[in-house]
Amino acid sequence: MSCSKKDSTPKSSDDNSHQIIDGVTINGAAYSTVVIGNKRWTSENYNGPGGVFPNNATSTDFRYGKLYTLAEARAVPLPTGWRLPADTDAMKLVAFGGGTGDPPIATRSIALKFRSATGWYYGVNTNELGFNAFPAGYYTPNRFYSSTGFLDYGRGAHFWCNNTIPNTPETTRTNKMIDLAIEDMVQTPYVTYEYYIDVDTSLTTLMKGLKYSIRFVKDN
Repeated sequence: MSCSKKDSTPKSSDDNSHQIIDGVTINGAAYSTVVIGNKRWTSENYNGPGGVFPNNATSTDFRYGKLYTLAEARAVPLPTGWRLPADTDAMKLVAFGGGTGDPPIATRSIALKFRSATGWYYGVNTNELGFNAFPAGYYTPNRFYSSTGFLDYGRGAHFWCNNTIPNTPETTRTNKMIDLAIEDMVQTPYVTYEYYIDVDTSLTTLMKGLKYSIRFVKDN
């Protein structure tokens, strides 16, 4: 199931940072898209064949899409010019929104620009950039942060990047898998919430079978 949203007008007359434009058909279904900087991104989570519904559900609101392995994400047939984003695409996205560092990271008001206006447990999300990240969470079959199964629903959005990075002295025996992470983070000792977006890495040996959401990108 999918939804087509076609709106050729900018979000506001004084905001040229992004423009919602006609959708793209991927694997037989229509998805809305948005131009952010010099890239055109799908602004809905992929919801095609395969995958699993977030939060161990038997069905879901189409806006959350499904969660897929990296192999499934790489196998989605795409129109000419479209691709699963590389880490460099994700880094440019974060930097365009105001993130800093190498790789760039953004917190608080900047991170809220990327998040859907609804669906999140915390934060007054603006979706100012139109990326419209829905917090579908992720799935891991292996122990990660002392947990297994479906995690972060309502609190995190994780999107696959297509490349891995080689071993470093700190990560022997494995490569790293890369994702674009948009999350809430509990701060202690006081119970407050930090909002952030960054390009994250996970050890492939620990993360085999990991399932994330999917977005696609093309050069505009």
